[in-house]
Amino acid sequence: MSFDAPAALLLLCPLVLSSFLIRGRGGATLAGLPGHWNRLVEPALRRFLARRIPERRADQFGLCLAICMLLVIALAAPHIESDQPGAYGNLSGRVIVLDLGAGIDVRDQRLVAQRLVEASPRIPAAIVAVAADAFDIVPLSTDRFQIARYLQVLDPSIMPEAGRAPQLGIAQGEAVLRNAGIVVGQTVLITGGEPLPPHFDAPRSVGLRAVVALGAEASAWSDYAEVLDARLAGPADLSAITDDLNDSLRQEMRAGGAQARVDLTPWAVAAALALWLGLFRRRASG
Repeated sequence: MSFDAPAALLLLCPLVLSSFLIRGRGGATLAGLPGHWNRLVEPALRRFLARRIPERRADQFGLCLAICMLLVIALAAPHIESDQPGAYGNLSGRVIVLDLGAGIDVRDQRLVAQRLVEASPRIPAAIVAVAADAFDIVPLSTDRFQIARYLQVLDPSIMPEAGRAPQLGIAQGEAVLRNAGIVVGQTVLITGGEPLPPHFDAPRSVGLRAVVALGAEASAWSDYAEVLDARLAGPADLSAITDDLNDSLRQEMRAGGAQARVDLTPWAVAAALALWLGLFRRRASG
């Protein structure tokens, strides 16, 4: 738990001190109260009655103390933050782009895509296929079974035109993230085979990028990944891609992401109100 105004917690010190004095010296304190106390009570009985009052009202005193403490905590503006992925909404998303013009075994591409989806089951994922042009296959979804069904039917033969322009798939994937209002996005290109020359204008980045090279040494794609400003990985390095997304997500949440912060102030005030109602009922029945 964290506090926006931790200095307000210093008010607990005089509160605890006052409660200690009242409980420890209740007779002496109440015996000197102003008003008609001295006129109505015999001097010999004052200290005795003063001691009996806090004893009979100990339950009410405890409620009053708890109410005051809750109100002080509310003044300190408590909140909690989470570093763990949860139900993200549009906070995070990943688009997996399959380069179906790469001339490699599409089953390997499907397997890598499925592993990425399984690695982050709570992060919405979308599928884009690209050859000469790019096409949306699956919109952003956390339904792993739906994604798996569409992955199983992806094949180069379904593309309307043969060719190879994986950078268009990157642009299409980032358009999906942008249109969905994703705060922390990642686009992963699954390609391979003969490396392409990096002679193209890279689309403007709207998030993290990664290139997974299959059927070739990943280092052969280093120039291509550098132009895209993307992490280059092989099929054995998929955890690094997921770590990149999770790290960026945590940073965004610490900086005030949509679901990083849960304000506890209303709960503290509500608890104080509930205790106050209990005190009121006790007084009404007393």
